[in-house]
Amino acid sequence: MGIIRFLMQYLMNNEQLINKLADSKPIRRSAKLIVYLFSQTGKVNNVYKLKSPAEALQILKNFANNMKNELKQVRESKKKYKDTTITLTSIKKERLQKQ
Repeated sequence: MGIIRFLMQYLMNNEQLINKLADSKPIRRSAKLIVYLFSQTGKVNNVYKLKSPAEALQILKNFANNMKNELKQVRESKKKYKDTTITLTSIKKERLQKQ
């Protein structure tokens, strides 16, 4: 447990890593999602009181699922971009070979 705590403390004190994570698309999208959800429920200025531990667990599960979906979408969009780049490169090579 001490190693994990040390690593987490090191990573959390690494300003460059924190800035890079804060600028990443999944983190920004999840922050927007959270603000949107709070604004839709009208709980931005009010304190939201959980009715039970099960409700808190459900909220955390929903958040985790949303994060997984967002990360999956980002990976798929990167993959599509990569496939497009490979296709364009192969087309250029074919044109050069024909000349």
